[in-house]
Amino acid sequence: MDKGTMGQGSRETSVGESETVSSGSEQGQLVAQVEVRAKVQFEERDVNATSFTRIGAVILSAGLSSRMGDFKPLLRIGVRNALEHAVDGFLQAGIEEIVVVTGHRADEVANVAESLGVKVAQNSRYEEGMFSSVQVGVMALREEVEAFFLLPVDHPLVEEKTIEALVDVSKKSDQLIVYPTYHGKRGHPPLISMKLADKILNEVAPDGLRGVLAGFDDEAVEIAVADEAIMLDMDEPADYERLQQYWLSKPQKPFPTLEECQHLLREKAVNARIWEHSHLVAGFALALARQLNQVGAHLDEALVLSSAMLHDVAKTQKDHAHVGARMVEAKGYPRVAEIIAVHMDIVMQDQAPIAEAEVVYLADKLTKDSRRVTMAERFVMAQEKFGDRPEALMVATSRLQQADRIRRKVERLLGQPVQLIETIDLLPKI
Repeated sequence: MDKGTMGQGSRETSVGESETVSSGSEQGQLVAQVEVRAKVQFEERDVNATSFTRIGAVILSAGLSSRMGDFKPLLRIGVRNALEHAVDGFLQAGIEEIVVVTGHRADEVANVAESLGVKVAQNSRYEEGMFSSVQVGVMALREEVEAFFLLPVDHPLVEEKTIEALVDVSKKSDQLIVYPTYHGKRGHPPLISMKLADKILNEVAPDGLRGVLAGFDDEAVEIAVADEAIMLDMDEPADYERLQQYWLSKPQKPFPTLEECQHLLREKAVNARIWEHSHLVAGFALALARQLNQVGAHLDEALVLSSAMLHDVAKTQKDHAHVGARMVEAKGYPRVAEIIAVHMDIVMQDQAPIAEAEVVYLADKLTKDSRRVTMAERFVMAQEKFGDRPEALMVATSRLQQADRIRRKVERLLGQPVQLIETIDLLPKI
Protein backbone atom coordinates (compact mmCIF):
# COMPACT_ATOMS: atom_id res chain seq x y z
CA MET A 1 0.00 0.00 0.00
CA ASP A 2 1.41 3.38 -0.96
CA LYS A 3 2.12 5.94 1.73
CA GLY A 4 -0.86 8.13 2.44
CA THR A 5 -3.43 5.51 1.44
CA MET A 6 -5.46 3.17 3.56
CA GLY A 7 -7.03 -0.03 2.26
CA GLN A 8 -6.31 0.73 -1.41
CA GLY A 9 -6.48 -2.46 -3.44
CA SER A 10 -7.82 -4.46 -0.48
CA ARG A 11 -11.32 -3.14 0.10
CA GLU A 12 -13.69 -5.24 2.12
CA THR A 13 -16.48 -4.81 -0.37
CA SER A 14 -16.59 -4.03 -4.07
CA VAL A 15 -20.00 -2.35 -4.07
CA GLY A 16 -19.22 0.92 -5.80
CA GLU A 17 -15.83 2.50 -6.30
CA SER A 18 -15.72 4.61 -3.16
CA GLU A 19 -16.64 4.12 0.48
CA THR A 20 -19.94 5.58 1.65
CA VAL A 21 -19.51 7.88 4.64
CA SER A 22 -21.96 8.28 7.49
CA SER A 23 -22.51 11.76 8.83
CA GLY A 24 -22.73 12.61 12.53
CA SER A 25 -26.52 12.61 12.33
CA GLU A 26 -26.40 8.95 11.34
CA GLN A 27 -24.36 7.90 14.36
CA GLY A 28 -27.45 7.06 16.40
CA GLN A 29 -28.63 4.74 13.66
CA LEU A 30 -25.28 2.99 13.64
CA VAL A 31 -25.31 2.57 17.41
CA ALA A 32 -28.69 0.86 17.15
CA GLN A 33 -27.23 -1.59 14.64
CA VAL A 34 -24.44 -2.79 16.90
CA GLU A 35 -25.03 -6.17 18.47
CA VAL A 36 -22.23 -7.25 20.79
CA ARG A 37 -21.96 -10.76 22.18
CA ALA A 38 -18.97 -12.05 24.14
CA LYS A 39 -17.84 -15.41 25.47
CA VAL A 40 -14.81 -16.83 27.27
CA GLN A 41 -11.61 -15.98 25.41
CA PHE A 42 -10.40 -18.40 22.71
CA GLU A 43 -8.84 -21.32 24.57
CA GLU A 44 -5.87 -21.64 22.22
CA ARG A 45 -4.30 -18.34 23.21
CA ASP A 46 -0.65 -18.65 24.21
CA VAL A 47 -0.70 -18.46 28.01
CA ASN A 48 2.72 -16.81 27.95
CA ALA A 49 1.60 -13.93 25.73
CA THR A 50 1.65 -10.42 27.14
CA SER A 51 -1.84 -9.03 27.66
CA PHE A 52 -2.38 -5.60 26.10
CA THR A 53 -5.60 -4.76 27.94
CA ARG A 54 -5.94 -1.23 26.57
CA ILE A 55 -5.38 -2.22 22.95
CA GLY A 56 -8.27 -3.51 20.83
CA ALA A 57 -8.71 -4.90 17.35
CA VAL A 58 -11.48 -4.56 14.79
CA ILE A 59 -11.69 -7.26 12.12
CA LEU A 60 -13.84 -6.31 9.13
CA SER A 61 -15.78 -9.34 7.91
CA ALA A 62 -18.93 -7.77 6.53
CA GLY A 63 -18.30 -7.46 2.79
CA LEU A 64 -19.81 -9.29 -0.16
CA SER A 65 -16.49 -10.71 -1.44
CA SER A 66 -17.82 -10.18 -4.97
CA ARG A 67 -14.42 -9.86 -6.69
CA MET A 68 -13.15 -12.98 -4.93
CA GLY A 69 -16.11 -15.04 -6.08
CA ASP A 70 -16.27 -16.87 -2.74
CA PHE A 71 -16.92 -15.71 0.81
CA LYS A 72 -13.56 -14.55 2.15
CA PRO A 73 -14.04 -14.90 5.93
CA LEU A 74 -14.78 -18.63 5.59
CA LEU A 75 -12.18 -19.51 2.94
CA ARG A 76 -9.77 -22.10 4.31
CA ILE A 77 -6.03 -21.57 4.52
CA GLY A 78 -4.67 -24.85 5.82
CA VAL A 79 -7.29 -26.32 8.15
CA ARG A 80 -8.51 -22.99 9.50
CA ASN A 81 -10.53 -20.34 7.74
CA ALA A 82 -9.42 -16.74 7.22
CA LEU A 83 -11.36 -15.38 10.18
CA GLU A 84 -9.88 -17.97 12.53
CA HIS A 85 -6.37 -17.07 11.38
CA ALA A 86 -7.03 -13.35 11.81
CA VAL A 87 -8.49 -13.69 15.30
CA ASP A 88 -5.78 -16.05 16.47
CA GLY A 89 -3.03 -13.68 15.32
CA PHE A 90 -4.32 -11.03 17.71
CA LEU A 91 -5.00 -13.44 20.57
CA GLN A 92 -1.52 -14.92 20.34
CA ALA A 93 -0.10 -11.39 20.53
CA GLY A 94 -2.07 -10.68 23.71
CA ILE A 95 -4.90 -8.59 22.25
CA GLU A 96 -8.04 -9.63 24.10
CA GLU A 97 -10.54 -6.94 23.06
CA ILE A 98 -11.42 -8.12 19.55
CA VAL A 99 -14.52 -7.10 17.61
CA VAL A 100 -15.54 -8.93 14.44
CA VAL A 101 -17.86 -6.83 12.27
CA THR A 102 -20.40 -8.88 10.33
CA GLY A 103 -22.76 -8.04 7.50
CA HIS A 104 -23.12 -10.40 4.54
CA ARG A 105 -23.85 -13.95 5.81
CA ALA A 106 -23.75 -12.50 9.31
CA ASP A 107 -24.92 -15.61 11.17
CA GLU A 108 -22.20 -17.80 9.68
CA VAL A 109 -19.46 -15.32 10.54
CA ALA A 110 -20.90 -14.74 14.02
CA ASN A 111 -20.88 -18.47 14.72
CA VAL A 112 -17.16 -18.66 13.95
CA ALA A 113 -16.34 -15.52 15.92
CA GLU A 114 -18.29 -16.62 18.96
CA SER A 115 -16.66 -20.05 18.91
CA LEU A 116 -13.35 -18.19 19.26
CA GLY A 117 -14.65 -16.18 22.22
CA VAL A 118 -14.58 -12.73 20.63
CA LYS A 119 -17.19 -10.01 20.19
CA VAL A 120 -19.53 -9.67 17.25
CA ALA A 121 -20.86 -6.34 15.97
CA GLN A 122 -23.42 -6.55 13.17
CA ASN A 123 -23.55 -3.84 10.51
CA SER A 124 -26.86 -3.92 8.66
CA ARG A 125 -25.59 -1.22 6.28
CA TYR A 126 -22.54 -3.17 5.12
CA GLU A 127 -23.47 -2.83 1.44
CA GLU A 128 -22.75 0.90 1.66
CA GLY A 129 -19.05 0.18 2.02
CA MET A 130 -16.25 -0.55 4.41
CA PHE A 131 -16.36 2.74 6.30
CA SER A 132 -19.74 1.96 7.87
CA SER A 133 -18.24 -1.29 9.17
CA VAL A 134 -15.26 0.59 10.59
CA GLN A 135 -17.66 2.85 12.48
CA VAL A 136 -19.65 -0.07 13.86
CA GLY A 137 -16.46 -1.79 15.01
CA VAL A 138 -15.07 1.31 16.71
CA MET A 139 -18.31 1.85 18.59
CA ALA A 140 -18.27 -1.73 19.86
CA LEU A 141 -14.87 -1.38 21.55
CA ARG A 142 -14.75 -0.99 25.32
CA GLU A 143 -14.40 2.54 26.68
CA GLU A 144 -11.06 1.62 28.27
CA VAL A 145 -9.45 0.94 24.87
CA GLU A 146 -6.81 3.54 24.02
CA ALA A 147 -5.92 2.33 20.50
CA PHE A 148 -7.14 -0.30 18.09
CA PHE A 149 -5.87 -2.35 15.18
CA LEU A 150 -7.96 -2.34 12.02
CA LEU A 151 -7.72 -5.47 9.88
CA PRO A 152 -9.81 -6.50 6.87
CA VAL A 153 -10.37 -10.25 7.12
CA ASP A 154 -8.73 -10.76 3.74
CA HIS A 155 -5.33 -10.05 5.36
CA PRO A 156 -5.51 -13.03 7.73
CA LEU A 157 -1.91 -14.15 8.16
CA VAL A 158 -0.30 -11.15 9.88
CA GLU A 159 2.21 -12.49 12.40
CA GLU A 160 1.89 -11.94 16.13
CA LYS A 161 5.41 -10.48 16.25
CA THR A 162 4.22 -7.72 13.87
CA ILE A 163 1.29 -6.89 16.15
CA GLU A 164 3.58 -6.85 19.19
CA ALA A 165 6.08 -4.58 17.41
CA LEU A 166 3.36 -2.06 16.55
CA VAL A 167 2.19 -1.99 20.17
CA ASP A 168 5.76 -1.44 21.37
CA VAL A 169 6.17 1.52 19.02
CA SER A 170 2.88 3.05 20.11
CA LYS A 171 3.94 2.84 23.76
CA LYS A 172 7.13 4.78 23.01
CA SER A 173 5.52 7.33 20.72
CA ASP A 174 2.77 9.93 21.05
CA GLN A 175 1.85 9.55 17.37
CA LEU A 176 -1.80 8.85 16.57
CA ILE A 177 -1.25 6.11 13.98
CA VAL A 178 1.36 3.37 13.63
CA TYR A 179 1.65 1.76 10.19
CA PRO A 180 3.54 -1.45 9.44
CA THR A 181 5.59 -1.33 6.25
CA TYR A 182 7.10 -4.02 4.06
CA HIS A 183 9.75 -2.96 1.57
CA GLY A 184 8.72 0.66 2.11
CA LYS A 185 4.98 0.16 1.50
CA ARG A 186 2.28 0.42 4.12
CA GLY A 187 0.17 -2.61 4.90
CA HIS A 188 -2.35 -3.93 7.39
CA PRO A 189 -3.15 -3.56 10.21
CA PRO A 190 -2.54 0.03 11.28
CA LEU A 191 -2.75 0.77 15.00
CA ILE A 192 -5.02 3.80 15.46
CA SER A 193 -5.42 5.94 18.57
CA MET A 194 -8.92 6.21 20.00
CA LYS A 195 -8.31 9.95 19.98
CA LEU A 196 -9.44 9.68 16.35
CA ALA A 197 -12.67 7.88 17.25
CA ASP A 198 -14.81 11.04 17.12
CA LYS A 199 -13.39 11.92 13.71
CA ILE A 200 -14.11 8.40 12.44
CA LEU A 201 -17.64 8.39 13.80
CA ASN A 202 -18.71 11.94 13.02
CA GLU A 203 -16.70 13.53 10.23
CA VAL A 204 -17.97 13.52 6.67
CA ALA A 205 -15.01 12.22 4.68
CA PRO A 206 -15.55 11.60 0.95
CA ASP A 207 -12.72 9.05 0.95
CA GLY A 208 -13.90 7.22 4.05
CA LEU A 209 -11.32 6.07 6.58
CA ARG A 210 -8.56 6.67 4.09
CA GLY A 211 -9.52 10.33 4.02
CA VAL A 212 -9.75 10.60 7.80
CA LEU A 213 -6.31 9.07 8.38
CA ALA A 214 -4.73 11.07 5.56
CA GLY A 215 -5.51 14.23 7.53
CA PHE A 216 -3.21 12.98 10.32
CA ASP A 217 -0.28 11.77 8.25
CA ASP A 218 2.08 14.14 10.02
CA GLU A 219 1.08 12.44 13.28
CA ALA A 220 1.75 8.94 12.00
CA VAL A 221 4.82 6.75 12.35
CA GLU A 222 5.92 3.80 10.25
CA ILE A 223 7.70 0.64 11.36
CA ALA A 224 9.38 -1.73 8.92
CA VAL A 225 8.51 -5.38 9.58
CA ALA A 226 9.79 -8.63 8.07
CA ASP A 227 6.24 -9.85 7.49
CA GLU A 228 5.07 -10.08 3.90
CA ALA A 229 1.59 -11.04 5.11
CA ILE A 230 0.78 -7.38 5.85
CA MET A 231 0.59 -6.94 2.07
CA LEU A 232 -1.19 -10.19 1.15
CA ASP A 233 -4.93 -10.00 0.60
CA MET A 234 -7.64 -12.12 -1.05
CA ASP A 235 -9.31 -9.70 -3.44
CA GLU A 236 -9.29 -12.18 -6.33
CA PRO A 237 -8.79 -15.95 -6.79
CA ALA A 238 -5.14 -15.46 -7.81
CA ASP A 239 -4.53 -13.58 -4.56
CA TYR A 240 -6.09 -16.42 -2.59
CA GLU A 241 -3.85 -18.96 -4.30
CA ARG A 242 -0.81 -16.84 -3.51
CA LEU A 243 -1.88 -16.62 0.12
CA GLN A 244 -2.27 -20.40 0.27
CA GLN A 245 1.22 -20.91 -1.13
CA TYR A 246 2.64 -18.38 1.31
CA TRP A 247 1.08 -20.28 4.22
CA LEU A 248 2.47 -23.61 3.03
CA SER A 249 5.95 -22.14 2.61
CA LYS A 250 6.16 -20.76 6.16
CA PRO A 251 8.66 -22.46 8.47
CA GLN A 252 7.04 -25.02 10.71
CA LYS A 253 7.82 -26.21 14.19
CA PRO A 254 9.21 -29.72 14.58
CA PHE A 255 6.49 -32.22 15.33
CA PRO A 256 5.50 -32.44 19.00
CA THR A 257 7.21 -35.20 20.96
CA LEU A 258 5.31 -37.97 22.74
CA GLU A 259 5.70 -36.04 26.01
CA GLU A 260 4.42 -32.82 24.41
CA CYS A 261 1.40 -34.69 23.00
CA GLN A 262 0.69 -36.14 26.44
CA HIS A 263 0.95 -32.67 27.94
CA LEU A 264 -1.59 -31.33 25.44
CA LEU A 265 -3.99 -34.21 26.14
CA ARG A 266 -3.73 -33.49 29.86
CA GLU A 267 -4.20 -29.77 29.19
CA LYS A 268 -7.45 -30.58 27.38
CA ALA A 269 -8.50 -32.85 30.25
CA VAL A 270 -9.29 -35.87 28.07
CA ASN A 271 -10.87 -38.76 29.95
CA ALA A 272 -9.20 -42.12 30.65
CA ARG A 273 -10.86 -43.81 27.67
CA ILE A 274 -9.57 -41.21 25.19
CA TRP A 275 -6.14 -41.22 26.88
CA GLU A 276 -5.75 -45.01 26.48
CA HIS A 277 -7.24 -45.05 22.99
CA SER A 278 -4.87 -42.30 21.80
CA HIS A 279 -1.82 -44.17 23.08
CA LEU A 280 -2.97 -47.45 21.55
CA VAL A 281 -3.70 -45.90 18.14
CA ALA A 282 -0.35 -44.10 18.22
CA GLY A 283 1.54 -47.25 19.19
CA PHE A 284 -0.13 -49.25 16.43
CA ALA A 285 0.35 -46.50 13.82
CA LEU A 286 4.02 -46.10 14.75
CA ALA A 287 4.58 -49.85 14.49
CA LEU A 288 2.94 -49.91 11.06
CA ALA A 289 5.03 -46.94 9.89
CA ARG A 290 8.27 -48.58 11.02
CA GLN A 291 7.41 -51.84 9.28
CA LEU A 292 6.43 -49.99 6.11
CA ASN A 293 9.65 -47.99 6.11
CA GLN A 294 11.60 -51.23 6.30
CA VAL A 295 10.08 -52.29 2.96
CA GLY A 296 10.76 -49.00 1.20
CA ALA A 297 8.07 -46.55 2.28
CA HIS A 298 9.12 -43.01 3.15
CA LEU A 299 6.94 -42.20 6.14
CA ASP A 300 7.82 -39.58 8.73
CA GLU A 301 7.49 -41.58 11.94
CA ALA A 302 7.41 -38.44 14.12
CA LEU A 303 4.49 -37.12 12.08
CA VAL A 304 2.65 -40.44 12.37
CA LEU A 305 3.22 -40.60 16.12
CA SER A 306 2.11 -37.06 16.93
CA SER A 307 -0.90 -37.14 14.59
CA ALA A 308 -2.13 -40.43 16.03
CA MET A 309 -1.59 -39.27 19.60
CA LEU A 310 -3.62 -36.09 19.03
CA HIS A 311 -6.28 -37.33 16.62
CA ASP A 312 -8.96 -37.34 19.35
CA VAL A 313 -7.76 -34.32 21.33
CA ALA A 314 -11.19 -32.68 20.81
CA LYS A 315 -13.20 -35.92 20.90
CA THR A 316 -15.90 -34.59 23.23
CA GLN A 317 -16.72 -31.69 20.91
CA LYS A 318 -18.97 -31.60 17.86
CA ASP A 319 -17.07 -32.11 14.59
CA HIS A 320 -14.09 -33.13 16.70
CA ALA A 321 -11.79 -33.85 13.76
CA HIS A 322 -11.88 -30.29 12.49
CA VAL A 323 -12.01 -28.70 15.94
CA GLY A 324 -8.96 -30.72 16.96
CA ALA A 325 -7.18 -29.86 13.72
CA ARG A 326 -7.69 -26.13 14.27
CA MET A 327 -6.56 -26.50 17.86
CA VAL A 328 -3.31 -28.24 16.86
CA GLU A 329 -2.66 -25.87 13.96
CA ALA A 330 -2.99 -22.96 16.40
CA LYS A 331 -0.18 -24.58 18.37
CA GLY A 332 2.02 -24.33 15.27
CA TYR A 333 1.75 -27.85 13.81
CA PRO A 334 -0.08 -27.53 10.47
CA ARG A 335 1.02 -30.90 9.04
CA VAL A 336 -0.20 -32.71 12.13
CA ALA A 337 -3.44 -30.74 11.89
CA GLU A 338 -3.98 -31.82 8.28
CA ILE A 339 -3.92 -35.48 9.31
CA ILE A 340 -6.19 -34.93 12.30
CA ALA A 341 -8.67 -33.18 9.99
CA VAL A 342 -9.07 -36.30 7.81
CA HIS A 343 -8.90 -39.04 10.45
CA MET A 344 -12.68 -39.49 10.23
CA ASP A 345 -13.03 -39.21 6.44
CA ILE A 346 -10.27 -39.83 3.93
CA VAL A 347 -10.02 -40.47 0.21
CA MET A 348 -7.45 -43.18 -0.48
CA GLN A 349 -5.50 -43.31 -3.73
CA ASP A 350 -4.65 -46.92 -4.63
CA GLN A 351 -1.71 -46.08 -6.89
CA ALA A 352 -0.15 -43.36 -4.72
CA PRO A 353 2.60 -44.15 -2.20
CA ILE A 354 1.34 -44.93 1.29
CA ALA A 355 0.90 -41.71 3.27
CA GLU A 356 1.08 -40.84 6.97
CA ALA A 357 -2.60 -39.88 7.01
CA GLU A 358 -3.58 -43.31 5.69
CA VAL A 359 -1.57 -45.08 8.38
CA VAL A 360 -3.20 -43.04 11.15
CA TYR A 361 -6.66 -43.55 9.64
CA LEU A 362 -6.18 -47.32 9.46
CA ALA A 363 -4.77 -47.60 12.99
CA ASP A 364 -7.75 -45.65 14.35
CA LYS A 365 -10.31 -47.83 12.55
CA LEU A 366 -8.63 -51.01 13.78
CA THR A 367 -8.77 -49.81 17.38
CA LYS A 368 -11.86 -49.70 19.56
CA ASP A 369 -11.36 -47.84 22.83
CA SER A 370 -8.36 -49.63 24.42
CA ARG A 371 -8.25 -52.79 22.29
CA ARG A 372 -7.32 -53.80 18.77
CA VAL A 373 -10.10 -55.11 16.54
CA THR A 374 -10.33 -56.63 13.06
CA MET A 375 -11.99 -54.97 10.09
CA ALA A 376 -14.70 -57.65 10.15
CA GLU A 377 -15.48 -56.79 13.76
CA ARG A 378 -15.69 -53.13 12.83
CA PHE A 379 -18.30 -53.80 10.16
CA VAL A 380 -20.37 -55.82 12.66
CA MET A 381 -20.12 -52.98 15.22
CA ALA A 382 -21.34 -50.48 12.63
CA GLN A 383 -24.32 -52.70 11.75
CA GLU A 384 -25.24 -53.10 15.42
CA LYS A 385 -24.92 -49.38 16.17
CA PHE A 386 -26.56 -47.91 13.08
CA GLY A 387 -28.77 -50.75 11.83
CA ASP A 388 -31.94 -48.75 12.41
CA ARG A 389 -30.47 -45.56 10.90
CA PRO A 390 -29.78 -46.20 7.21
CA GLU A 391 -28.09 -42.88 6.45
CA ALA A 392 -25.72 -43.13 9.44
CA LEU A 393 -24.96 -46.75 8.54
CA MET A 394 -24.11 -45.70 4.99
CA VAL A 395 -21.63 -43.10 6.27
CA ALA A 396 -20.03 -45.53 8.73
CA THR A 397 -19.78 -48.24 6.08
CA SER A 398 -18.17 -45.86 3.60
CA ARG A 399 -15.53 -44.90 6.15
CA LEU A 400 -14.78 -48.53 6.93
CA GLN A 401 -14.55 -49.38 3.23
CA GLN A 402 -11.86 -46.71 2.86
CA ALA A 403 -10.03 -48.22 5.84
CA ASP A 404 -10.28 -51.69 4.29
CA ARG A 405 -8.77 -50.41 1.04
CA ILE A 406 -5.89 -48.95 3.04
CA ARG A 407 -5.51 -52.25 4.91
CA ARG A 408 -5.17 -54.16 1.64
CA LYS A 409 -2.68 -51.59 0.35
CA VAL A 410 -0.58 -51.91 3.51
CA GLU A 411 -0.71 -55.71 3.45
CA ARG A 412 0.44 -55.79 -0.18
CA LEU A 413 3.49 -53.75 0.85
CA LEU A 414 4.23 -55.74 4.01
CA GLY A 415 3.39 -59.18 2.68
CA GLN A 416 1.57 -60.05 5.90
CA PRO A 417 -1.73 -59.23 7.67
CA VAL A 418 -1.72 -56.01 9.67
CA GLN A 419 -3.07 -57.95 12.66
CA LEU A 420 0.35 -59.58 13.02
CA ILE A 421 2.01 -56.20 13.67
CA GLU A 422 2.52 -55.75 17.40
CA THR A 423 1.54 -52.43 18.94
CA ILE A 424 4.35 -50.39 20.52
CA ASP A 425 3.50 -49.74 24.17
CA LEU A 426 3.49 -45.96 24.67
CA LEU A 427 1.41 -45.68 27.84
CA PRO A 428 3.35 -44.12 30.73
CA LYS A 429 4.37 -46.69 33.33
CA ILE A 430 2.76 -46.20 36.73
